[in-house]
Amino acid sequence: MKRILGLAFTLAIFWLINSLHFTPLLLSFGVLSIAGVILIVLRMERIDDKSEPPVFLSWRIFPYLTWLIVSVYKASLEVVRHIWEREPQISPVVFDSFMLEQDMELFEVFYANSVTLTPGTMILDIEDKVLEIHALTHDAAKSLLQGEVAQQISRLSRSKQ
Repeated sequence: MKRILGLAFTLAIFWLINSLHFTPLLLSFGVLSIAGVILIVLRMERIDDKSEPPVFLSWRIFPYLTWLIVSVYKASLEVVRHIWEREPQISPVVFDSFMLEQDMELFEVFYANSVTLTPGTMILDIEDKVLEIHALTHDAAKSLLQGEVAQQISRLSRSKQ
């Protein structure tokens, strides 16, 4: 029951932040939407009192999101710099990288989305925990191969609440 109330509270806050309208009609739509999501989640048996809460509902997500926003900002500046150069030093490269050790699909999704959200890099394929990655420059490829993304994702799973 505690998990359901936590989910309802999180969804309500998310709804209010995105809506910023407090009319009775919109608030009732919010309540109905939250009730619908909770019913779907319960029917899917994704929330029980025995399992650990999803990463996105815990405090562990905030350092990761902060790091991701900073990384996206830095990469955006780098891509803009390459666009505005008279003679851009763009050297596209496609390479394979191994996925981190976590067994959960959720962490594979976090990893792939983190790489794809960062300007100048993109996941082309995932097969047997091997990522095929396209990078706009050799520097972007080098930074991915150094494993900073994998370290950030690993921290999500290692931290305890």
